[in-house]
Amino acid sequence: MPEKATTAEISKLTIENVEVVASENGILVTAHDITRVKIMSVEARQNEEFGVFVKSRTISGLVISDVLAHENNIGIGVLAVTISKFLFRDSVVTDSDSWGAFASADGPMTKVKIQGNRFENNGDTGFWLAGGSSRISRKLKLSDNTSNDNGGGGFHFTGQFSQVQLKGNRAFGNQDTGFQIYNCISKCKLDRNEASNNQAGGIYLLGDQSKISKNITNANTLIGIEVEGSDRVKITGNQAIGNGVGIQLFVVTNSRIQKNVARTSTGDEDLIDLTPDCGSNTWKKNEFGTRNQDCIE
Repeated sequence: MPEKATTAEISKLTIENVEVVASENGILVTAHDITRVKIMSVEARQNEEFGVFVKSRTISGLVISDVLAHENNIGIGVLAVTISKFLFRDSVVTDSDSWGAFASADGPMTKVKIQGNRFENNGDTGFWLAGGSSRISRKLKLSDNTSNDNGGGGFHFTGQFSQVQLKGNRAFGNQDTGFQIYNCISKCKLDRNEASNNQAGGIYLLGDQSKISKNITNANTLIGIEVEGSDRVKITGNQAIGNGVGIQLFVVTNSRIQKNVARTSTGDEDLIDLTPDCGSNTWKKNEFGTRNQDCIE
């Protein structure tokens, strides 16, 4: 039988050391408000819908830890209007028919940490984080996660974000882009991640005042690092070898691109700036074989 908790309010609930197999939903927690809930050391497999699903108007203080979710329709889902103080760590989500795991809020998300998880061989994106379109989600950290061989992308962010940090994550062998971040309002950082051998791109960013540094983006089918519609971005010390294009900027202004290595691209060029004469962008001290404009150095 599935583990289920449904009421107006849930507080100080712990679900631990449970195995749920072949139910409609494995672990299902729904309430109007959820605070201080822990789901730990759980195995959920071969369930018709979710392995683990938490749904509420407000979620604060949720911990999902050491969960094994495999062969479900969706591995792990968190759905609310607002989400704060959410920790998702040390879990393995594999072989889902659709997404591996997602967290979605119609309103803002704050103080979310996703760390040490693995998302592998899922039918769609490995991990999807969806913030609201009218409120900015802030202080989100993803570290030391791996997302590979999924039918969609590795890590996918939609909504409006600020102060997002991605560090030490890996995305490889996915059918779409390794890291996709849409609409970062300000101050997103991608540092020391690896995105290689993905069927689309390695890193895609739409975000102002952001930093992309010391990442490895090799052997992606399309573009190693792509930045679009952004202002004041720093792209520094990255490696982009053997992609269709190494690094490409489209409608990007007031940005610095320096000390990157981009070589042996299989498509157009190693380095591309689609603004005539590079506009207000500065390219310095990059190592490359080919470029689309002389203003790229």
